[in-house]
Amino acid sequence: MKKRYLVILLFAAAALVLWLSTGGESDDQSDRDEPPASSATEELTVEPEPDFDRRPTFFDEGEAAEGSDETRRPPGGTLSGLVFEPGGEPVEGAIVDLEGREGEVRRRLYTDADGHFEWNEAPAGEWSVVALTAGHDPTPSTPIRHDEEVALELTPGGIITGRVIDPDGRPVQTYDIGVANARLKTPGNPMARTPQLPIDQIDDDGGEFEFGPLQSGKYRLIVTTDDYAPVTTEPIDVSAGVEAGPVTVSLEGGSTMRGTVSDADTGEPIEGARVVFMVRRPQGQPPTDITDDRGHFELAQIPSGRGSIRVVHDDYVSEIFSGIEVPRERALERDVAIDPIGEDGPGQHINDIGATLRPVDNAYVIIALIDGAPAAEAGLRRGDVVTAIDGRSTAEMTPDQVIESTRGEPGTSLRLDTFLQESGTRTMELQRERIFVPRNPEQRAQTQ
Repeated sequence: MKKRYLVILLFAAAALVLWLSTGGESDDQSDRDEPPASSATEELTVEPEPDFDRRPTFFDEGEAAEGSDETRRPPGGTLSGLVFEPGGEPVEGAIVDLEGREGEVRRRLYTDADGHFEWNEAPAGEWSVVALTAGHDPTPSTPIRHDEEVALELTPGGIITGRVIDPDGRPVQTYDIGVANARLKTPGNPMARTPQLPIDQIDDDGGEFEFGPLQSGKYRLIVTTDDYAPVTTEPIDVSAGVEAGPVTVSLEGGSTMRGTVSDADTGEPIEGARVVFMVRRPQGQPPTDITDDRGHFELAQIPSGRGSIRVVHDDYVSEIFSGIEVPRERALERDVAIDPIGEDGPGQHINDIGATLRPVDNAYVIIALIDGAPAAEAGLRRGDVVTAIDGRSTAEMTPDQVIESTRGEPGTSLRLDTFLQESGTRTMELQRERIFVPRNPEQRAQTQ
């Protein structure tokens, strides 16, 4: 008998950003004090406040920002409406995006248990509205008038069916399944927060799953178990109201990484360092170990291919070591050294270009930059779009692959195909650098 526990988080909060920033680590206390990495795909140092001169103002539910365009406009009345399924059933927790004055001001609301949304004393002027959830396609943009309720009917998304098998072709009974490209369509505002996609815990004798519903689009499923390495599927096309599949997901045995962590100044082994293989999982911890008195660690069930490890210790600067080539179902040795905390205080070293990317449709949008790092020095700005890395389209890449493509040894080069807001299409070559990201929020603000 299949037991499915579907968890749909209807709006992403800062926890999602922090989860991604650690490559999928859970938010335990040991990570809360660590500076988030500043690499691709949601790995934020500090996400700056929106640049109101460069893109539309977007306010989440609650009070508008003081001095904003919204607060200066006189109230025009109440904007309200209902969001419902095709059969008339109300939809609770749906995102409702209101847009006014040709996109210059936006407002986000959420429906209540009756599918109702309401914004009292909404500014005067013309407004339009779009509703969506993780499991429904966005509604068409619809005019909404003050003091007149609007009705918005959502279109249910599609589902993906399939089964998971082990290397010998036998069904795997229990596993977690989620999506690797965990961003949804938000019409007109790709920078806005969106609902997180579903996570399923499957327990089925035949290894079968039914995953969704999902908005229309392309999805890569990611499957994890305790006994095998995480596996990410090829892109799967999902259409509203249609079943995609059946898909067969074949698991493979993971590899093992062994090594030591030592003091970069003295060469002495470091006991109690936390070593994490940075791989995305639907939920739970990625492969993690704590070094013993000889500085030794061992990580099991890690996937083959290019990867990174993160090393954390209270007395040392944390570091992400990238460009590690993991052989398939074999062991490898990797010794690393980390620096004691010095004059700059606690923080983290990363080896990349200093840009934070967020997946949007078939590309990745830059949402934060580190001042003085290669990406900023090359002239990239927030809102610019990366469409290919080293000749490979980002539409073909998972978020983990994008992260690893921007990381690497300092001094090595990568080529970005971009669409810049100010100058259009451009190809540029950047060199990776070793970047220090301070833990102190005031110090981090100086890097933005």
